[in-house]
Amino acid sequence: MTTFLVELHCKTDQYCLELLQSKSESLLKLSESFRLRIVTSSERKELGSKQKLDATSCHSESISKDVLVSKDLNYFQPHKYFRNLYSKRLGHLLAYSPQVSSTQDVARILYENLNVKDLVVVAETQTKGRGRRTNQWQTELGSLAFSTVCSYSLYSNKINSGASSNINVQLQPWRSVSFIQYLVALAMVEVVKGDPVWKCLPLRIKWPNDLYLDDQKVGGILCEGSVWKDELTLIIGVGLNVNNSYPTTCLSTWLRQMSADETCAMIDRECLLARFIHHFEDMYYSFQQDGFEKFLPRFLSHWLHSGQRLQLFSSKQGKVLGYACVENLSEQGNILVRDDQGRLIPLDPDLSSLDWHQSRAIIREK
Repeated sequence: MTTFLVELHCKTDQYCLELLQSKSESLLKLSESFRLRIVTSSERKELGSKQKLDATSCHSESISKDVLVSKDLNYFQPHKYFRNLYSKRLGHLLAYSPQVSSTQDVARILYENLNVKDLVVVAETQTKGRGRRTNQWQTELGSLAFSTVCSYSLYSNKINSGASSNINVQLQPWRSVSFIQYLVALAMVEVVKGDPVWKCLPLRIKWPNDLYLDDQKVGGILCEGSVWKDELTLIIGVGLNVNNSYPTTCLSTWLRQMSADETCAMIDRECLLARFIHHFEDMYYSFQQDGFEKFLPRFLSHWLHSGQRLQLFSSKQGKVLGYACVENLSEQGNILVRDDQGRLIPLDPDLSSLDWHQSRAIIREK
């Protein structure tokens, strides 16, 4: 069995100490697929003092030769990430490995065994990276592949006026699982657009969970969750082509083409992730209180679909059902399209997908 060594970095050594004291047995029994090593801040500084990491010292017992092809590769540097991190709690625990099966797997195992919610998992490459449904996600060196964990209540408890002891549990609008992936996509686009150099990049959101540069996919978001009573726990995975031009294109390739200053062309992944974590944390706290509705205008300003005319294609019937224009998102997280007869039709992200290049909505009936 392949075993991956994962480094656990804490923003402060006190955090590491508390983790060791409270979770020592869980750490030892984590998984047969992963071994953990706690890295203190002093050890991290020592590693960070090196300008380049020696590829032969990569901390994975199973890392492939392809990953070790060059000593000039810039590996993710935890000390630089923490130096740029200003979140309140999210991301203060970093699990890092040059190679894992999937950051989703590591995040799930760490959460289930340690019950930590401030975690972010980063890997240079994944041997079994995945997307929605059965799609695979190819993670190349230079990309940013990470996962984090969040939990929130899907419901609100309201007391009926007629009986004070009777609790009426209602599903809150603007709080479905779909909105978390919309929130993640919006946070990433706003972080890129908020940088004085990166803001020239035409990064947009493709419904329901992709990031595009012009007509090329450069990123994807995966949410995998479980519900216990009214509490939803989500493991959120993000893959973004940052400094890797293969297999499609990446942010830095576009930056070289659009920026007069070529020294700014390589994007600092540690800074990008730290800014994302900070921004997403603020947005997520607001989402927990008020749902997604307040973010809707910002989301629509960055997506690809306003006014887009779509062919509605039934995968079950194998035929075109008609045509419609994209109008909005519903409070359940569905995309709303209006057909040529004037009917407003919701497309569920779990039952539909958009082929951007063919302007086609593929509908999978229940």
